[in-house]
Amino acid sequence: WNLISIPGDPADPAINSVIGATHPIDAVLTYNGSEWLTANRDAATGLLTGTLTTISSTQAYWVHTNSFKALDITLASVGTGQVPPTIELSAGWNLVPVLAANPQTASAGNTVNEDNYLPSGWARAYSYATLTGQFGSISPSDSGSNLLVGQGYWVYMTKAGNIIP
Repeated sequence: WNLISIPGDPADPAINSVIGATHPIDAVLTYNGSEWLTANRDAATGLLTGTLTTISSTQAYWVHTNSFKALDITLASVGTGQVPPTIELSAGWNLVPVLAANPQTASAGNTVNEDNYLPSGWARAYSYATLTGQFGSISPSDSGSNLLVGQGYWVYMTKAGNIIP
């Protein structure tokens, strides 16, 4: 299992356009603040089917695969007339992506400072390390911690808030 996010919206957000039929990812889950959305690989068609039908930069995703094959995503062009994203977080647990200031040049090694990224009201964040199968914990008292672009985080909010990347 991998806990991921993408730095910008895909050019075509349909789940089967983002994750092609030949990619080894066989399950995708996200949590929208009140329910799980899921998609699983249909053995007959090779397509991902379920309640999760699109991929967005404003969500983080659990993805399951048996391979280290990279997921290459064509991002939508950023241009005039587009409104920058805002990520609404509810009180309680949220599955949060880490967006880049410039999605077209972002790479998985880029970081953002948690104090500048997460809104007031966050109490704890958890990352997940795929290779070790371990969760890492970050709290507001851990000044100077960085969040990785391309990862997803479980974030507990004591009150609703917005991420404005």
